[in-house]
Amino acid sequence: MDRTPYAPPAAPVRDLQPEDLGPVPDWAAVLIGLVTNKFLAMVVADELSSFLAAIVTEDEALEVTFALTSDLGLTYCAELFAFWMALRICRSRSFWVVIVLAAISWAITFADRWVLNDHGWPFWYEMALLSVPVLAFISVYVLYRQRASVA
Repeated sequence: MDRTPYAPPAAPVRDLQPEDLGPVPDWAAVLIGLVTNKFLAMVVADELSSFLAAIVTEDEALEVTFALTSDLGLTYCAELFAFWMALRICRSRSFWVVIVLAAISWAITFADRWVLNDHGWPFWYEMALLSVPVLAFISVYVLYRQRASVA
């Protein structure tokens, strides 16, 4: 048996070089993130949740509740993805991009649900939908801080 003198390092291995600049300016990253976010949240999540509810449930009242709940989960995922993507593609890698994107996203959601249209959905759903951008922002912030403390 050959014994090698190699021993793995005791400390965690990480890249010591600073991260490269992102490919697009910050304003463009906010715009791309906003378009991606609203397309995924307002179009894809809505259609996918309705489709899943029609497949999974047979009771009409349960179908509506399932559709609204799954829409909240898919909207959260859309917000989370858009915030992460904007942070990854912005030139400065600044968290201000995510702050601006979250504020605009919340304002659009508020205007769409409370000012422009009366969709007639239950109050719990409308309030939860307003809290989704905030929860996604908090999630990205916590992950960002954890990553910054490791690096």
